[in-house]
Amino acid sequence: MTTPLICFDEDSDARFFRAEAGTMTAATLDAYLKNLGGTKINVLIVGINSQKTNYPSKVMQPWLDEFDIRLGLNQEGLVSKSHPIPSEWSYRRRANIAVLEAQGIDSNAYLLEGAAKRGIAPWIGIRMNDIHDSEFEDSKFHPKHWREHPELRIPGNIISENGYDFSHECVRKMYADLAEEAFLRYHPENVLLDWMRWPAYFPRGTGRERASLITELLKEVRKRIGQPFACRVPLKECCAMDLGLDVRAWVKEGILSHLFIGNFGCGQEFNAPVREWKKITGDVPVIVSLEHGSWETLERRGQKFT
Repeated sequence: MTTPLICFDEDSDARFFRAEAGTMTAATLDAYLKNLGGTKINVLIVGINSQKTNYPSKVMQPWLDEFDIRLGLNQEGLVSKSHPIPSEWSYRRRANIAVLEAQGIDSNAYLLEGAAKRGIAPWIGIRMNDIHDSEFEDSKFHPKHWREHPELRIPGNIISENGYDFSHECVRKMYADLAEEAFLRYHPENVLLDWMRWPAYFPRGTGRERASLITELLKEVRKRIGQPFACRVPLKECCAMDLGLDVRAWVKEGILSHLFIGNFGCGQEFNAPVREWKKITGDVPVIVSLEHGSWETLERRGQKFT
């Protein structure tokens, strides 16, 4: 009997909020890893980016760019016209990345190595178009590249849909470069490209006609890292296609190692159409993703998970 694949998709930022600003150590990460003990989780997916990276990337702006821990809350890298009062949470994220780096600790590598020592497969996760604070164009949550190049964004300024427009070759190249850089840096067992953070890649209504652009991007990623990899897409094929995510083409091209399906946010449809997807994916495993809000709802109803 095949062992079920139970994955924990670790947020790229959450770990840095587990300690007060500037106090994080290896012990904080050890406690994080200890929580996996005694569970049935057999894959840890370590997130490496949101709109910025949590490591010193040469492809995408790192969180520590435009930041100096010595200046505290009141520094240019944390404020803008739309956010004149610095956020303590934004400072905490950056300060804890900074103190870990000062100790010679790359939190991604630490978690990946710790997972492997515990017999848990170490993967990395890459968000393919993260877009927090989307209604505030000058927010320092956005990388400088996004702020300075409005022509590369999905037009229309629709909140949560104004991330990068993958119609542009330079945008697709940036994410291929990021996947290659992260793979060569961390040598994970596998990679998850998360197309649900956030699910908008082309102007509304153009996803199906431009889906081949995403497929070509994924073919390039597979060529660069030398192996198939996982992707996360919407619960239903029609929704994936509307976004420009042509899973049938990906299967035909030998791109996928695993397909994750699910919603984004706190909603969850538990009657996931796995059988329909299996008709498309064949031997490629289909994994249903549960969002944190769904787990919390179930636990409030008295159902516990280990």
